[in-house]
Amino acid sequence: MTADLIRILPAGPGDAAALYQLQMEAYATEGRLYPYPIPPLTETEAEAAADIARSTVLKAVTAGGCLVGSVRAIRIQPDTCQISRLMVLPAYRGQGIGSRLLCAIESAFPDCGSRLFTGTRSHANIRLYLSMGYRVERVDEQAELIYFIKEPVYTSSGCGQ
Repeated sequence: MTADLIRILPAGPGDAAALYQLQMEAYATEGRLYPYPIPPLTETEAEAAADIARSTVLKAVTAGGCLVGSVRAIRIQPDTCQISRLMVLPAYRGQGIGSRLLCAIESAFPDCGSRLFTGTRSHANIRLYLSMGYRVERVDEQAELIYFIKEPVYTSSGCGQ
């Protein structure tokens, strides 16, 4: 399946259970990179549902209606949004779905710069964020986290490079 056949749609509280299941499946591979439990895998379904309810959430869905990816964001300052839980099922990775989700969530906040973070061992994530115009803001070696920032992009699509 190509990313062209994937639709990016708004998600909401009614999707919380399916999004939580996606989170557990998608982050399982990330979890194996670290010798300790990572937050996406320790978050409870109730905690995820509460985060989904207060966030702008997008989902990636196949033509057949299968949920294969998602991303969340909230406005944390008037000109900044925090992007979180960018996830794609392992079988659908490498097809541009993560890039499309990231671009779409940025477009949902066209007047904002974006912040996000990932683990320092998550090399595919780091490559994606750098390729999408993010720059490293800081690295927390002790927590094994790398923080990225991207200034607002004022283009017709809202997702420039």
